[in-house]
Amino acid sequence: MAGLYNEHLPSFGRRSLKAEAASLQPGDPRITEINTILAEHGYTRLHLWQEFSLPMRLDNRLNLVPRAGLGSTTYHNVEGPGGNEERTHIYAGVDASVKFSRSFPEVESDALGLDSLLHVVQPYAGASWIATNELDASFPRIDRLTTSTRPRPLGIGRFTAIDDIEDWTIIRLGVRNRFLTKRDGGSHEWLSINSYLDWFQEDPEFDREFSNFYNEIYFHPVPWLELGLETQFPLLSKVGDFTEIVGSLRYMPTDNLELTVRHRFLNDHPILQDSIRFEYGAFKRFNKDWGAGFSHRWEIDDSVLEYQHYSVHRTFDNWVVSLGLFHRNHRYDDEFGAMIGLTLREFPSINLPLKVGAD
Repeated sequence: MAGLYNEHLPSFGRRSLKAEAASLQPGDPRITEINTILAEHGYTRLHLWQEFSLPMRLDNRLNLVPRAGLGSTTYHNVEGPGGNEERTHIYAGVDASVKFSRSFPEVESDALGLDSLLHVVQPYAGASWIATNELDASFPRIDRLTTSTRPRPLGIGRFTAIDDIEDWTIIRLGVRNRFLTKRDGGSHEWLSINSYLDWFQEDPEFDREFSNFYNEIYFHPVPWLELGLETQFPLLSKVGDFTEIVGSLRYMPTDNLELTVRHRFLNDHPILQDSIRFEYGAFKRFNKDWGAGFSHRWEIDDSVLEYQHYSVHRTFDNWVVSLGLFHRNHRYDDEFGAMIGLTLREFPSINLPLKVGAD
């Protein structure tokens, strides 16, 4: 993967930092930090990665996938602090899982959408080790880690923060519980529960020994109702620990109307502010050609409507055309935007209404 990368601060951000620097006393270390942020950031980067894996099934029950990878990243024409850099990445990992199942053919319920039940239990473990020569702290990183509440992917091929690849050794331990039933001539996942935590031998972020304990629960009993619950809380570690609870609901009172609700509670994150967030939206299909939707996101902690999005969708023979407007309230300024989408009608991953960014 090769590219030319540049990062520019928006004008309001530059004005804010310059005003802050002007208010500081000479010699304040914050001035040096601000000047580094205001400097031009850019480079030419070539990133190469090759990975090998060998899926194996042992004793008809144990699934084992050892992995090994080797990569390099080179930086040239660097603008900002630092100079040309060359990095080498060496990776090794393994995924292991085992399945146990039990069938309950007598379980039936029309109200709960049950036509027999199969319970599958899958304990699993994954180990990931990488060694690399790290970039200098002053280097102008662009593809860097974004502050998030989610655990990082253990596979380098899925790790997009290329400039923030650092040495790590992580073991992920978990168990999946899946409850399957028959529906429409096939198998349907009625309920799934995934529980896991990370054990750090070398933590690249917060010097933790253990991560939070994660739970991901999804309940889809009938076609018109879907519930989700994601939680994480400290279990064995007190470094970088925090609590997050996210609940979601998708409900279709009719075939042509879909309602969604989502709530998130976040407390004591080491970087992100405490938050109580409430989101809701709707999508209405008026006929086979026209549909419209909207979504809102409120931050209850300070009663701010952070995000609102409105869209109209027109379906043609082979295409779906979407037109949308959105507004983000950043508190220090407002952002307005428009969206035009053109998507193949039979594209397997299309979801309406279309969303802007990662919201």
